[in-house]
Amino acid sequence: MLAGKGLDDITRQVLRQLAKVRFLRFLTVGGCAAVVDFGALGVLRGWIPPTAAFSSAYVAGAVTHFLLNKHWTFRCARADLAKQVLEYLGVISITYLVQLAGFKVGLVLFKQNIYLAKVIAVPPGTIVGYFLLKMHVFKDIPNPTLLED
Repeated sequence: MLAGKGLDDITRQVLRQLAKVRFLRFLTVGGCAAVVDFGALGVLRGWIPPTAAFSSAYVAGAVTHFLLNKHWTFRCARADLAKQVLEYLGVISITYLVQLAGFKVGLVLFKQNIYLAKVIAVPPGTIVGYFLLKMHVFKDIPNPTLLED
């Protein structure tokens, strides 16, 4: 099956397959983070105002999201954890604003149903977040000592 294929073709095929697996893992992690997020939203909604509940639940989901993506989805071995966390906070700040805008629109469309509003808010934030995380936060930074002969 591999006869006749160049090394570049095989490499591209393997990389495409890895990208598919990585994206499926990202979606799975997103599902886990969503369970934490929606669960926290359900608990908090009776105690605090809707926007505060949304924001607090978002933080709980984000912590879950960071840890699972770092260690499972992207298997990122970066040693500069503090810098990585700061980069992650920048990305989730952007995705938070995208989701918050969708949430506010959803509240109007669905007559204050916070769950439906949340469902509307998630997809745009997911798309923006995946690409920002993949390109910036969870890319491995080469260790210069490993590059030396």
